[in-house]
Amino acid sequence: MPDSDTDASWAVELSRAFSRYDADVSRIIEGAYMRQEPSVSITVRSHPYIIMFADMKQISSTDSTKTRRVQRSAPPTNKRKHGAGENAAPDAPASGASSSWMGCAPAPAAAPPLRFKRWRENGFVASSTLCTSPAAVPRLLPPPTLQVEVLHASPGENVILIRKALAAASQLVVAQLLTTAAQHLEQVRASGKGAIWVDESGAATTLLHGETRMALRASAVQLRGSGHAAAADEVAALADEREYTSTGGALVYPPGERLGLHLDDIAACNSSPFDPRVVLWSFGNDVDFQWAPARFKGRPMLDGRRHNATYELQPGVAVRTVKLQHGDALLLNVERIVHGVARVSDTCADAAATKLLPGRRMCVPIRPKADPHVEAEHYRLRAGAPARRSTK
Repeated sequence: MPDSDTDASWAVELSRAFSRYDADVSRIIEGAYMRQEPSVSITVRSHPYIIMFADMKQISSTDSTKTRRVQRSAPPTNKRKHGAGENAAPDAPASGASSSWMGCAPAPAAAPPLRFKRWRENGFVASSTLCTSPAAVPRLLPPPTLQVEVLHASPGENVILIRKALAAASQLVVAQLLTTAAQHLEQVRASGKGAIWVDESGAATTLLHGETRMALRASAVQLRGSGHAAAADEVAALADEREYTSTGGALVYPPGERLGLHLDDIAACNSSPFDPRVVLWSFGNDVDFQWAPARFKGRPMLDGRRHNATYELQPGVAVRTVKLQHGDALLLNVERIVHGVARVSDTCADAAATKLLPGRRMCVPIRPKADPHVEAEHYRLRAGAPARRSTK
């Protein structure tokens, strides 16, 4: 129960009826709500939960598939109005309160919940002109489970694998992402590979920005400890100094899908530039991911032909394969590291993810903003290339 008639109260749905939280728990929830935080952690009868304000749901911290609706009953402005009682509808969030579980930039003003606006068969994630600074997201601490594997250390072409980087709150964010994606894919009856695009609605989407910056900080520490000072400096700058472009969407692959080795040609495929040192988050089914340092051999875009650039491996290197599982993140330069998918597995290492996004592998790219030199070169290449039939 609230302490007085002036306190708001919170309740959770149990057996189709709402039951109030204890006063101390309700105060914790209300405090986070009034501070415009996207979520808050609580403990009820020794069980940990997270309240997600965008969806007004309580989610178990140990099993993200277990959710219940929550409800806020606002305090009266002055005295209780005639006819208003315990069944009065909860009030809307305070003016300016965030209505999203993710942030938006440049300021944490109101932003719509994540939603997808388009499915493109055999497509890729479009670039975005919206960007956010490191200050746009909370500074996350690495969970004790986090593991960093330096696969290749060289400035400009680092390949770093980060495993088990998602703390409980981040796992809930991903659970909502997978649920929303599965609903959209079902709605558009998508079955093959393709891309789903986020509806930005004029605000940058910071989905996985905080997690990416945290993972890169941990990677920089690992690089420095293993004697790769130059690579460590580069990765640390990506973590804490560079803006990121808005998270534009996700690539989706069915089991058995393969993707040939290739170098991305950003200027050929994207109207807006971004830094090629991209972090790829992998969710859902396991995947055998292939990579190797390489360089451009030919860029057909300069002749107005198809986008795919040709490549040659750097001398003395061989293509390597690494298994990516749900929640893994991989840093690589998509224009200097040839990459592809040998095969998308039929299985997923995470039981909860299997329920939320059955039979799929999802890849979410997080892209740093291009620096002035990369940006100028991007537009120079596009201006010098003959017109193509379709660009993004």
